[in-house]
Amino acid sequence: MALRALVGVKRVIDYAVKVRVKPDKTGVVTDGVKHSMNPFCEIAVEEAVRLKEKKIVSEIIAVSCGPQQCQVGSLKAKKKKIETVKPADLGVDMTSRIQILSVEDPPQRQSGMKVETVEDLVSKLREGGHV
Repeated sequence: MALRALVGVKRVIDYAVKVRVKPDKTGVVTDGVKHSMNPFCEIAVEEAVRLKEKKIVSEIIAVSCGPQQCQVGSLKAKKKKIETVKPADLGVDMTSRIQILSVEDPPQRQSGMKVETVEDLVSKLREGGHV
């Protein structure tokens, strides 16, 4: 029996883009923002390819849930026909049960300080109650 690797792939806002909160605080701005594959998903795909090269698995199946844009990267590497299945075909109710109350920017960080020695660092951490 041949093993197959199932890899979940997620499309996220690119790590180099500064995430901005929508003015109405209902989420983050995604229009016109560069998206890419989640870096952790890239690692998973690379590991699946290594397993296939070592003949541990015979096939790699990448799964992505979401809009058609999620599949663009997968199409570049495609050798097999990509099957698209709608959730309703599987009896899945896609009604959202999540209510977003508010999305806020994180608080501004205070500037740090330089210390000369490790002892100074430990002293400052103790003063702040961090050690």
